[in-house]
Amino acid sequence: MNGGLMWLFDDPKNHSWVSRTPWNNASSDGDDGNKTKTLPMTGNGYGWGQLAHVLAWIYGVLGHNEVAVPTKVYCNMGHAPHTGADISLAAVITCSDGITFSVSGTALLPGSQYADPPVGKRINIEIFGMDGALLYGGDDRIPESGRLELRRSAPGKKEDGQAEYPCSDILEDGFYFEDGDQEGKGPGSMRVFLDACKSSAARYHHSMASEKNSAMSSETLVDQNGSTTLVNDSLIGLRTVQIIDAMYKSSLSGTAVDIQ
Repeated sequence: MNGGLMWLFDDPKNHSWVSRTPWNNASSDGDDGNKTKTLPMTGNGYGWGQLAHVLAWIYGVLGHNEVAVPTKVYCNMGHAPHTGADISLAAVITCSDGITFSVSGTALLPGSQYADPPVGKRINIEIFGMDGALLYGGDDRIPESGRLELRRSAPGKKEDGQAEYPCSDILEDGFYFEDGDQEGKGPGSMRVFLDACKSSAARYHHSMASEKNSAMSSETLVDQNGSTTLVNDSLIGLRTVQIIDAMYKSSLSGTAVDIQ
């Protein structure tokens, strides 16, 4: 995932947003009236600000609690000269079931999504398995730049490696990842987040598969009518935070970090 974000991560005016020690010199009154000093963050920048989007998408697609449970992370980061925010990273994530992630990203793409002309973020996600591959990538300002692609592994058969486009019959095909719209009601991600927060009737709905596959089940956060799925649940949030937190710790230590 690459974006033109140096205007955010290396502008001294944004120090309180992106530095890992924005509140290091601040203090606050505790319940006992004593001053308490806020500890610095392990890190702050591109990892927290951008990579969370990609990791949440991946775990949302994987869609099962016990798939790709992260256990170890090794990461190297580069930092902005004026703010100290991380602006480039490369990481390897090892999971309990043998799945591995190779993740990289940078804020060094020239331009900005708010410039004229705007420059979109470039995202490329490739998931490989024994049964095939799922590919999704493009420029998030240009829907025509990509679409979800499935390629099945069927050695010796005609369909081996043939591209399928599973979203074509479900919704408008194309590459849709981030909504940076600042007009009207704002970005779609913010509106979905607010809908989830204000939906006091949201509940966990336990849906069982057919009797034939009764060993399989899933839990999905739904609204009071059971019709709208809030895809990114707390477990996806947990996996995302576990990985990014370990990435910062690994970058500081220079060694792989175990996830407890």
